[in-house]
Amino acid sequence: MRLLARLQDFAPWYDVEVRITLARAALRLGDVVGARTLLAEACRLASRTADAVVLHDWLQDAWGQADQFLAASVVGPTSLTTAELRVLRLLPTHLSFREIAGRLHVSANTIKTQAHAVYRKLDASSRSDAVTHAREVGLLDA
Repeated sequence: MRLLARLQDFAPWYDVEVRITLARAALRLGDVVGARTLLAEACRLASRTADAVVLHDWLQDAWGQADQFLAASVVGPTSLTTAELRVLRLLPTHLSFREIAGRLHVSANTIKTQAHAVYRKLDASSRSDAVTHAREVGLLDA
């Protein structure tokens, strides 16, 4: 952000692209307000790059991610505990709950309880639904 503030009269498309990237990073860190501020600045700068169709698509996509994150945060993914986040990171793998438990050095019942808490907080009914919802809100890489 400090380096971005030092840019003066640089290519407008670069300013927009950097702000989109920083906004996505802010979302990953749970800073919805910061992300939306960066996207608003990017929109203002993008008005000078009307012919940059791909850039405008990226901007629309980033706004969509911010909106999804905001809507999902009302539902509850931000209330995931550290243990639940640790389990969530392993849900996209082929590992069974018992294998996940072995890796994390806890009981299989603990993993099952934490996984079900993740499902509930992400409003998911299955492991694959939880992974899909987590990707939509930026808790997991796509």
